[in-house]
Amino acid sequence: MTEELLAAVWTHSVCSSHRATVGSRGHTTRHHPTRLYLGRPRRTWAVAAQFDILISCHSLRYWQEIGLGASLQESNNGTAGKAKQRVKFKDAAPSPPSKLPRNLRVEPLSDFCGLLGRRNCARVFLELGNQRLFEDDDVQQLHHDATRGEGIPLARVLQEYHLSVPDRVVLSHTIAQAFWQLYDTKMMLARWTSQNIWFMPGSRDPHPSSLPCKAYLSFPFERAEYELEEYSTAGLIHRCPRIFALAVLLLEISLVRPIQTSRLQWDEKNFVGQTNEDYHIAMKQLKELSDESWANYTGKYIYDYAIRECVVGRSFSPSLRGPGSSMNVAERRQVFYENVVSPLQKLAGSYGRDDVADIKKKKKSDLDFSKISPDSTVSTTSAPVDELAVSTFAAFHTGKFVDPEEWLEDLKRISRYIHHIKHNVPANAKVTPIRVAILDSGCNIDAPYFRDDEGLERAGRVMGWKDFVGGSTKKTDSFGHGTLMAMLVIETGMVAELYVARVAENTEKLDGSGRRISEAIRWAGIDCEADIISMSFEVDDDEDHIKLAILDVRKERKDNVIFLASAGNLGPHRDVAFPACHKDVVAIRAADSMGAVASSNPSTDWLGAVSFATFGDNIPLELREHEPEVCKPGSSVATAVAAGIAATMLSYASMLPHILPGDVKEDDLKRLRTAEGMKALFLNKLSTDVGNRIHFVNPVKFFTDNETNILRLYAIRGCLAKIK
Repeated sequence: MTEELLAAVWTHSVCSSHRATVGSRGHTTRHHPTRLYLGRPRRTWAVAAQFDILISCHSLRYWQEIGLGASLQESNNGTAGKAKQRVKFKDAAPSPPSKLPRNLRVEPLSDFCGLLGRRNCARVFLELGNQRLFEDDDVQQLHHDATRGEGIPLARVLQEYHLSVPDRVVLSHTIAQAFWQLYDTKMMLARWTSQNIWFMPGSRDPHPSSLPCKAYLSFPFERAEYELEEYSTAGLIHRCPRIFALAVLLLEISLVRPIQTSRLQWDEKNFVGQTNEDYHIAMKQLKELSDESWANYTGKYIYDYAIRECVVGRSFSPSLRGPGSSMNVAERRQVFYENVVSPLQKLAGSYGRDDVADIKKKKKSDLDFSKISPDSTVSTTSAPVDELAVSTFAAFHTGKFVDPEEWLEDLKRISRYIHHIKHNVPANAKVTPIRVAILDSGCNIDAPYFRDDEGLERAGRVMGWKDFVGGSTKKTDSFGHGTLMAMLVIETGMVAELYVARVAENTEKLDGSGRRISEAIRWAGIDCEADIISMSFEVDDDEDHIKLAILDVRKERKDNVIFLASAGNLGPHRDVAFPACHKDVVAIRAADSMGAVASSNPSTDWLGAVSFATFGDNIPLELREHEPEVCKPGSSVATAVAAGIAATMLSYASMLPHILPGDVKEDDLKRLRTAEGMKALFLNKLSTDVGNRIHFVNPVKFFTDNETNILRLYAIRGCLAKIK
């Protein structure tokens, strides 16, 4: 019944409100984000092959728990074959499965959308009968209480939470057994990795000090790795690539840290070579595991055996079965069970544990900074060592689950790290500071933010100023919005220089400001040679003047300029505002600190390119108190943050040729300074897909996923190579 249940999830998870007709080819569909619980579900009345799943709307604001199963009769029918099929009239209504509880609804469920719309905060049970899903009217207490947002990927759990030896054994067994059960199903369309195994904090504590040790796997609705029939490809050291991918995952759990393999992607052309390189890396990690001792725990030889069998893959080798022989799916599953699942099961049982135990979050002082460090090619002796700057990224709270106001500290920590690298660039090297132009209501240099202990240095970052409203030579802002945007760029892009253009006195006076904005665009892009032009506003007049100014700057700068603008805050029934909707401008939407997109964002184009969102909410108190009247959540804040992130990445890329002189030339990364280059980096390396064709941009992911400067170089270069 496994395939039938999974097929039902595939069908019912299609979002009815996000289905677009595309010519004569039918429909392009969008599935609700769905997670499969990998542990043993709680069984209810006479149910076979039951799964627990979580489904969510595309904003990830609510997760609905569903118990999914088939009646014993349905299961028996499936195993007995289809010899006795019923004859039905074509238009006859489907009937619920027989001999089921009396509270089962008569009408089958059409899709999951209705369940999400109820938001009843209870467990719903669905039963497969006659190839349809029927809902039980009796709801239950939640078994999987999950907060909004994406969750925490296993890669982050390994870095931020304590995993004892029993935790590692139980988690390894849970995942291995689920893999064995789902082998040769649609759940194998994507590799099982520490990035698509998730943990879900409870809804009453979205920033927990402890976390239920319950693993979930994303349904790979729209993702499929390079299609490769396991066991049939010559040239692979490990003949079963999917099992090998799981082996790397189990090694990560064993060593309690993510493993950076040699290549950033698998593709058809280089699949065999890249997989074999990863195999050599895994073998080195396997030796490290075998050398590790377990104080106060027995049975490590059993654990080592199971992991070794999975990694080495010799049991799946055709040489053991004679020339020209192969293993079918059932035989591979049997070998995997006997050599991996069964030993782990025995060891986990000896600890008397299951996967509902909680794991504790590490204190920041406990985080092992040695696991992710700058390259040895970067000297740390040529400049004073800033503890935060070089302490690496193990302390980051990547993606979704940060303290509401801690995201800014994470971004600042990246900037400090890059500032440290800057001190290691040779003195004779020419590294031009990244310039960010802010077109807004001005900048009040007399604000308390520019007058405290760090104020003088902050004020010195504002290198250029021009007032297109009153012509004042003094940096001023009677409204406060532009000052806030400048503060956000300074905080998130600490290595950038600022150029501020005052284009309107306040929001009301933006009407009719198109000519001033067009002049400011030329001033910023041509006179100041800004690398990034940030526009946290929308206008609905004089669009032609602004479009012409953007074109002039692009021509003059040969496209080496990045325009960012706020997408708007008027809700999903409005289109993206201008100038954000311009083809040469990157539109930025707002999300909160957990990556949940704001309801005030405009609609998305399901047939167009993906959209980007970043931090536009949970603004830290230290900034709110400076400009409380205008410090409101929304895409304006997100745009300024995006400008700071882009400036940080450009600064980092500009230093790589000087700290890795043998591996990169300046021209190799030149395209990153274009809008297309930055969008490619945002999309492929700095963001997470949060649904609705929106990607949540958070650079912490980039610096933690790629542990060294050389790997980050490969990542950036790989993104730029994809641009047509």
